[in-house]
Amino acid sequence: MKSTMAKELVQTYSSPGDTILDPFSGSGTVPLEAAIEQRAAIGVDRNPYSILLSKAKLNPPETEKKAKQKAKEYLAKIEPHPGKGTESIPEWVADFFHPKTLSGIAQLSPLLREENEHFLLACLLGILHHQRPGFLSYPASNLKPYLRDKKFPRDEYPEKYEYREIESRLISKIERAYRRFPEFDDSLTRSVYMGDTEEIINQEIPNNSVDTIITSPPYMNKLDYGRDNRLRLYFLGIEDYKELDGSPESKKQYRDFLDRFLTEAISVLRPDGNLIFVMGESQRSGAAVDTSEVLTEMVNKNKYGLKMEQVIQDKVPRREINSMSTKSETILALKN
Repeated sequence: MKSTMAKELVQTYSSPGDTILDPFSGSGTVPLEAAIEQRAAIGVDRNPYSILLSKAKLNPPETEKKAKQKAKEYLAKIEPHPGKGTESIPEWVADFFHPKTLSGIAQLSPLLREENEHFLLACLLGILHHQRPGFLSYPASNLKPYLRDKKFPRDEYPEKYEYREIESRLISKIERAYRRFPEFDDSLTRSVYMGDTEEIINQEIPNNSVDTIITSPPYMNKLDYGRDNRLRLYFLGIEDYKELDGSPESKKQYRDFLDRFLTEAISVLRPDGNLIFVMGESQRSGAAVDTSEVLTEMVNKNKYGLKMEQVIQDKVPRREINSMSTKSETILALKN
């Protein structure tokens, strides 16, 4: 979900001081915009990289100066040298980096993990792979990690395969992160939970405590979050990224998934609270399935005590269709 959409939904369907929950929060866009707009924010996701990004956004160091100072303190503890700390790293990971660069990443990432330095670790993982000079890998794609050695053969572009030191690139990433530094009301909570959505809602969030739920639940078998973040997940300690993939593949599975979620969600929502869904199309066997229609059919059966307040169609710009994996999105505004 784009930050502009998240901000508008937060402003439209909640008030300052309210509690907003995104039970499929991804990289934390909704919780961040909620916190910026002076709402208590709760995010839930099962992807460790998504959780890291959310924690980094919601709890950054107080100032850019402090963030840089911390980064330099950790960098002083590592000694990048080909082979040091990389003995057990699989070949598919090592292929992305100069051996000395890989050594630095392999030493720095566990240090940051052990100390719960979410912001610094998010910055490090954010510059892992790309073809630009500010990133750490050999020429590679940005969103989904794969080498671009056919477009940039090593013998024709030797400079792209040289050692890339970490410090200057990490400091530059920190500076970019502080260009839009959020201001939070520290009297309002900012919480992030990793795990199964239904279990987290049931165990961690009190009944009738949430004013508004704003979320974009997984589409039907559309995105492979583990595969697409496999390189970053490896340096988070997740070697089997495939365990994070897998979403409902049929209408029945999707209905069952939504039924479990709605049953738990309405228990934590206050009376007259709002549920805002951003949903899209999925291609199944060559045919488009509109997930918003699946949800609408379920709500209209009156099982959950929810009322459909508004339906908004939002066409995805052509330039974004490939990255969004859908041609249109539908915003469904429900009332408890």
